[in-house]
Amino acid sequence: MPIDADITSGPERRASRLIVHGWPATPDSALERAVAEVTTFEAGNAPPVVLGSGGGRHLEWRGTLTGGVLTLYEHLAPVLCRAGLDASLADPRLEVHVAAAGDVVVLRDDGRGPALARDEFERRIRQVDRGADAADVFAPRPGDSAPAGIAPRDADDGAAARSTWLEALTARVACAEVTVIERFDPDGFLEEAWSTCQALAWRVEFLTPGTCRAPDDLLEACLVWRVAEWEWAGGADAREVGRWRLRRQRPLEAREVAAALPGSLAGWVARATEEGIELCQALVDGGEPEFAGACRRLQAELAALGG
Repeated sequence: MPIDADITSGPERRASRLIVHGWPATPDSALERAVAEVTTFEAGNAPPVVLGSGGGRHLEWRGTLTGGVLTLYEHLAPVLCRAGLDASLADPRLEVHVAAAGDVVVLRDDGRGPALARDEFERRIRQVDRGADAADVFAPRPGDSAPAGIAPRDADDGAAARSTWLEALTARVACAEVTVIERFDPDGFLEEAWSTCQALAWRVEFLTPGTCRAPDDLLEACLVWRVAEWEWAGGADAREVGRWRLRRQRPLEAREVAAALPGSLAGWVARATEEGIELCQALVDGGEPEFAGACRRLQAELAALGG
């Protein structure tokens, strides 16, 4: 997902706006830090504020920023993707809606605009960074997705969208060979465990509870099954090597993992869930009662597996 490193090299500061939809009550530290760094980096900017409550909570910020929406996208799109959050980014030249996964929608005065794949959006935004007019660069072209409006979704819509996504995920995994990887420290304790498969330009990884923590990840956020979806993006020209880009990371329940993976791995899913329970219980026994909720949740998920 990162775009050219010189994307913020222009000297012009622009009035900018950021809205992160569905801001969590307890965001992870990497997400909080990324938002704080980009919104308060330049002198005179006020910190962002969190408005609303429950599912309607959102984070909002207005200030000045060198590079405007380009800088916001470069610094925040990867962490928002990992957190499964949508965001709206704007400066006087351009306003876009960046979904946690899927297309980037360019917004216009009538609230509609082309929906662009990430690679195409990033290609065009580089042109704007080099001085091209944003209105021309992001004008609808043949082959763009149909204009799309952004509207709030109710709970039923959200459940239907999740069901559709899970079906597509399961179909993608069914087309590939699945490999289970486990890594242990010198004392024999499990440090990382996940399953991975690749189908054409997509790679899917199921991360087990309590393992596969990035340096900035809180343990509490990792005591759950997670799926990471990666997309292979080729280089812009023959001299540039392609790379894997994280398109989505979100939590799953154990039964959803078992349904997506081949039946022969049902025992591995149950065992990994049991290991997560053992880790939570060890934390509780060690004087950290705040992990009791995660322990109960994983026990319920194991029971739903029939374990």
